[in-house]
Amino acid sequence: MSQVGKRNVTNVAASLLGYAVPLVVNFVSIPYLMKSLGEDAFGIQVLVNVVIGYLALMDMGIGLPLIKYLAEDKAKGDMKSASELLSTTLVLYLGLGIFGMLVAFAVSDYLAESFFSIPNHLVNEAEHVFQLAAAGFFATLLMGWGRSVAMGLQRYEVAYSISALSSVLGVGVGLYLIYAGFGVVGYVFSKVLFLFIAALVYFFIYRVFIPEYKIKLRFNKISIVRIKSYLAYGIVHRGVSGLAGSIDKTLLGMWVSVASVGLYSLPFMLTNAINYTLSFMLSFIFPASSELYVTGQHDRLRGLFLNSSRFLVAATCMIFLPFFLMGGAFLTLWLGGAIEGKVLVAFYLLALASFIQVLLTSLTNCVMLGIGRVDQFTIYTVIRLIAFTFLCALLIPMFDIVGAAWAVLLVCMVDAIYFVLVVKEHLKINIFTLFVSAYLRPLLISLCLGLLLFPFHSIVSSWLDLSLTTVVIEVAVMILYYYFNVFRDSEKELVRNAFARGLRIR
Repeated sequence: MSQVGKRNVTNVAASLLGYAVPLVVNFVSIPYLMKSLGEDAFGIQVLVNVVIGYLALMDMGIGLPLIKYLAEDKAKGDMKSASELLSTTLVLYLGLGIFGMLVAFAVSDYLAESFFSIPNHLVNEAEHVFQLAAAGFFATLLMGWGRSVAMGLQRYEVAYSISALSSVLGVGVGLYLIYAGFGVVGYVFSKVLFLFIAALVYFFIYRVFIPEYKIKLRFNKISIVRIKSYLAYGIVHRGVSGLAGSIDKTLLGMWVSVASVGLYSLPFMLTNAINYTLSFMLSFIFPASSELYVTGQHDRLRGLFLNSSRFLVAATCMIFLPFFLMGGAFLTLWLGGAIEGKVLVAFYLLALASFIQVLLTSLTNCVMLGIGRVDQFTIYTVIRLIAFTFLCALLIPMFDIVGAAWAVLLVCMVDAIYFVLVVKEHLKINIFTLFVSAYLRPLLISLCLGLLLFPFHSIVSSWLDLSLTTVVIEVAVMILYYYFNVFRDSEKELVRNAFARGLRIR
């Protein structure tokens, strides 16, 4: 394997581990957090991420041009230009971070006392938590600068290792502080502390990899000109992303209770994690589609989309089928007790929404960005946000967390329209042909198998039962995929070789 190939493999593996490790730690820690803090205090710490998410739009998407141009400068050996870029972006991050921190600190009392529906006995703690969130935003921007520098240097293992380690240590020390009696304030303090530590580590690590670069706290006009073309899109994209990821939790915290935010975040975290993982697996479509489109290889681009769609649908059905069959048992075992009916309903609605979103948007987003249609992608995200906000405002007052989950599901109608437009207008693929070739067989197999196994879902009563049942389901799906030609001949050969190798080892 070439040096570039090895570096790409390392980057992909580091990205996956950097995402998976904190996710597993959070998954394991949540039952203890719920039990130790209580539903209201647990909801307050969830709102910390909501507040930071809103403030994150202030970074204006500077990270993307920083990564891009630092990589270019390093490849050309232009140390002066790289140093000016680093200096300018660091000053921007520091200025935006301090401004955002002061704004968040100024409104922390209002957030705790009036904006969110926080019980009176927790208002004082909530004020301290939101003040910590203000400092956390500043630390997040500093850490974002350091991570972008590491990515621009193609050192993804450094970028994600530091990020993952700080997250794990923040949660671990935070759990100890809860045990020591410091409650939700201690937990959030620990997470913010390790954000600052990670930011410092990034800064010193960069000195190891690029000691020849000289950073001075000053603006450079040329560097500003280089990154300004990204800022307009960055502001819109950050703003839309922040609102889309937080508006449901914000309205729940305002109109229902902070406890409802915590309850809603549980199924949301699970389903969103699956969504992100599946989307990440196909992130290579972005640069691949860009290359094929620019070189006029439109037939190959269509072929890439069709083959990737087939893989995506097959993988998505395999992963989501056990969730649909055993979601209630999973939540009961995870949280260690009976689950409220509305939490279970929200889980299934969010799981269905994530299933649909993966199938409709994972590939189309990569293609639209790859072929340079950032303008249409941005229009789609804005329309989707408006529709989602309207649905949340309509349904949350009537059905609280179930209403929020319905909003997530119903906004998939916008995704469906976007999907059809991309496939027909930009890829010139017939929708019926795409459905038959990529979607029909995996969906039918999963539906039939799900209906067949549904009567047995109630037998799952332990983690062992859950694990064994999941293995049986996945093996059954693989066998059916094999015999009903969901797998291509080359993929069948890989399965046969793996099976034969397993028999020889035995």
